[in-house]
Amino acid sequence: MRKFPTAVAAAAAALAAAGPARAAVTKAVYATGVTAPAGALWLKDRTPAGGHLWVADHVAGLCRLDPADATGAAATLDPGSCLLIGQPGQPAYDPATGTVYLPDLSSHSRGVSRVPFDPASGLLAKAAAGLIPASF
Repeated sequence: MRKFPTAVAAAAAALAAAGPARAAVTKAVYATGVTAPAGALWLKDRTPAGGHLWVADHVAGLCRLDPADATGAAATLDPGSCLLIGQPGQPAYDPATGTVYLPDLSSHSRGVSRVPFDPASGLLAKAAAGLIPASF
């Protein structure tokens, strides 16, 4: 059986006695108005911002985040852009068709909604263009 040198054992004992390292906790607010996010999607558009982050929020629906100031470091939820389809989950985008696929995670889900995206305005259509039915 091999023995550790005394210096190694003493150093290990000193580290264990010191306890866990504590880091300073800093908080930063990146977006306001978001209640319970379930996923996000970046959509490039032709607006001055060049694109927006869309957040699937349990309460508000799929909503666009707009820059809160010129730095773009913080954003605010745009309630006029929100599309509420059940309880939205992680959205996906198909650039070939310009369609956002938005799953409904609610217990009475009808499936995945297909929603057209308009890159010129940077907005989604206010109603789903189709539905991929849920199969249980």
